[in-house]
Amino acid sequence: MKKNIIISILFCAATVAGIVLLVAKSAATSDGVVSNSEIAAGSLSAEETYFDFGTAQMSKGKISHDFKIRNTGTNPAIIKKIYTSCMCTVAILKVGNEQMGPYGMMGHGAIPTINKMMAAGEEAIITVVFDPNAHGPAGVGLIQRTVTIENDGKPIELSFKVIVTP
Repeated sequence: MKKNIIISILFCAATVAGIVLLVAKSAATSDGVVSNSEIAAGSLSAEETYFDFGTAQMSKGKISHDFKIRNTGTNPAIIKKIYTSCMCTVAILKVGNEQMGPYGMMGHGAIPTINKMMAAGEEAIITVVFDPNAHGPAGVGLIQRTVTIENDGKPIELSFKVIVTP
């Protein structure tokens, strides 16, 4: 009986010590010091982050819009992931002659890691494709969706709105 109590006390003490060490290590690494990877990161930006499709008829099928992004930094930027806010929307990445995607909604299949490097000054196109039929006959009215581009800097969000009619 005493042996079980001693083992329980030792286990609890080890757990508490582990938590204290993790918290202390986390505090030590978040002291405002910028890592070399943060200094060297490129800087992606979008000329346009919002688009209004106006009205789209379900009977006319899918609609799309091209958003242009650019590495405005002096170092390469890495596009890590692209995903959408809904299954009705996909995004396609075009860098030079290379096309990647389509990329869809998180939780509806795997979102692959892209790790596409963009040189300083390089531009890319994100083609956003919206399917007004994806939600069936009940999917009419105002729709707003977002495409997120995760990179080695601050994520970029590209948004659109559309009024869907039958």
